[in-house]
Amino acid sequence: MKTNPCNRLLRFATELAAGVLLLCNCTSTPLSTEGGGSRGGNPVVVGTLCGPDGSSAGNAKVTLIAKEYNPIADTLNSFITQGITDSLGKFSITAPDTGIFNIEAEADNDGACLIRFNVKIVRDSTTVVPLDTLRNPGSLKVIIPDSSDLANGYIYVPGTTIMNKIAKTGQTINIESVPPGILPVLCFGRKNLTEKIVIGQNLLITPESTTVVQNWNWRFSRQIILNTSKSGAGTKEDVYDFPVLIRLTKENFDFSEAQDYGQDIRFTSSNGVPLSHEVETWSSDDRNAAIWVKVDTVFGNNGEQSITMYWGNPDAADASNGISVFDTASGYQAVWHFSDETGAMANDATLNNYNAVSDDAARPLAGSGVAGGCRVFNGTDHFYSVPNSSSSKLNFSEDGDFLISAWVLVESYDSLPHVIVAKGYEQYFMRYTGISTKKPLWEFAQLDGDGNWEACSTGASMNEWTLVTAVRQGNRQLLYCNGVLADSTPDVFASANFLRNTSSDVSIGKYLTVVDIPGYDNGYCYFRGSMDEVRMIGEGKSSDWVLLCYMNQRFDDRLVVFR
Repeated sequence: MKTNPCNRLLRFATELAAGVLLLCNCTSTPLSTEGGGSRGGNPVVVGTLCGPDGSSAGNAKVTLIAKEYNPIADTLNSFITQGITDSLGKFSITAPDTGIFNIEAEADNDGACLIRFNVKIVRDSTTVVPLDTLRNPGSLKVIIPDSSDLANGYIYVPGTTIMNKIAKTGQTINIESVPPGILPVLCFGRKNLTEKIVIGQNLLITPESTTVVQNWNWRFSRQIILNTSKSGAGTKEDVYDFPVLIRLTKENFDFSEAQDYGQDIRFTSSNGVPLSHEVETWSSDDRNAAIWVKVDTVFGNNGEQSITMYWGNPDAADASNGISVFDTASGYQAVWHFSDETGAMANDATLNNYNAVSDDAARPLAGSGVAGGCRVFNGTDHFYSVPNSSSSKLNFSEDGDFLISAWVLVESYDSLPHVIVAKGYEQYFMRYTGISTKKPLWEFAQLDGDGNWEACSTGASMNEWTLVTAVRQGNRQLLYCNGVLADSTPDVFASANFLRNTSSDVSIGKYLTVVDIPGYDNGYCYFRGSMDEVRMIGEGKSSDWVLLCYMNQRFDDRLVVFR
C-alpha cells in the first residue's frame, strides 16, 4: 500500500519529446562525453532540458545529488555535483561516484524547475537522462504537531536540497519552490542524530499549488481523486455537502495496517481540513469496507480535486459519525444503510433517529448490497415501519421540496404493485408495479389535496441493482433511474375513492394499512427483492446531485480514484 496523500507518477515530458523536437530548438542529442564515461575515468551523466514553453533551457543550473544526502548532516562537496546547461539546454556532469543519484534543475530566470529521482550511475559509463521539461514550482505546507520532541528539528526530502528548519512546535512550516512531481518521502530529522522519522510518502507537488502534510501520528495516507470530468462521473455543476462513498477492498487497501474496525481512519480535504466520515461496514477478515465521507463541495467537470485518507494509528479513537455526514442542516431527514448487524431495527444515520423497526416474523433478511449490507424482503410478510413519523419531518408537504431514493433489486415481477417506500397510499409512495401496463414500472406518486394522483413512472428492469430517485420541487415532480431523468411529466388522474391523508407513518416494504384495489387480494403490496441505502431528504436536489450519487455508488465507481 502506498503511503501518503498522493500516488501519481512524475509527469516529466518524455512522451512529448518527439513533438518538442519538431517545434523548438530543444534537442535530446547529448553533449560529447570524451574524456569520461565509457572512455575511462569517472562516470558521466548527460541530458537535455526544455523550458515550460518548449524552448531550450539554456544556462539552467543542474545538480546531481546522492540519494542518501541529508542537507543538514552532510557536506555539499561529497554528495553534490553541479553543472550548467548550454544554449541548447544540454548538460554533462561528471559524477563523484557510482550509485543512485537524484537530479534537480532550475532555470536561471523564471524559477521553473524539475526533479528526477533514482538515476542509476555505473562505473566507467555514460548515463543518458531522457529529455525533461522544467515547470513552475509548487510548495509544501507542513503542520507541526504540538510535541516538545520535535522542536529544533528540520523537515527534508532525502537526496535533495528541499528542507526547512523547525523553530517551535505547533507551527506551520512552508517550503517554497518545490519542483513538481512525486516526492517519494518526506522526513523529520534532528541535527547530530542519524535517526529520521518518515512523515509523508508519495507527495504530489503540482505547479503553483500547495501540498499539505499533517497527521504525523498516522503511519499511512493516500490521495483519493474525485473525478467529475467526462472520464469520470461526468457532472457539470458543483454539488455541496455530498456524502462520497469510499469502498475499500483487498485490491486498494491493506487491512492489516489499520485498527480492527477502522477506528483510526481519517480524511482531510486537499488543504488539510478534517472531513467527517461514517464507517458503515468494516471487515478485516473479508477485507472490505464501506465508508461515507462528507465533502463540502464536489466540483463539477473536475479531474484534479482530491481528499486524503489516513490510517495506521493504534492509539486513535473511533471518529465515525453518521450524524455529521448525513447532516439535517443539509436536508437529510432519514438515511437507512441496512448494514445493522443484529436486532430488529434498521438504524437511521441522521440526528432525527427515525429508526425503522420490525418484529421477528416480519424482519427482512440480511444480504450484500451496493454499499455494505442490504435487506432482502420475501414479498409475503417482510417490512419495516418508522414509529411516530406521521407528523414528523418526513411528512413532506404537497408542493414542498423533497427527495426519496433507494437502491432496489427485483428478481421477478407480476401484475401487482410492490411498495418500496410509502407514507400511506393516500399521501405518497415509491413502488414497482405492473398493475396498469402489465409490464414492470418504477413509479412515484402522490395524492394532492384535490384528490388527484400525480404519478411519474419508467420501465423497470429485473435482476440488477437500480437506483430509483424521486424528486419533488414545488409543483414539479421528477423520476430518475440510475441517475438519468426518466419522467418529468407526471400523469394526473382523479381518484374517486381517496382523499389526501397524512396520518400514516412511513413504511418500507409495504403499506401499513390494506389498500382496497379491486381484483387484487394483496392489499399491503409487499415488496419482493433486495433494498439498500434508502434516503429521505427535505430538499429537491439537483440533477447533478442525483447523477453523482449513482456514478459514485454504482459497483464500478466512476467518481473515486485511488492514487
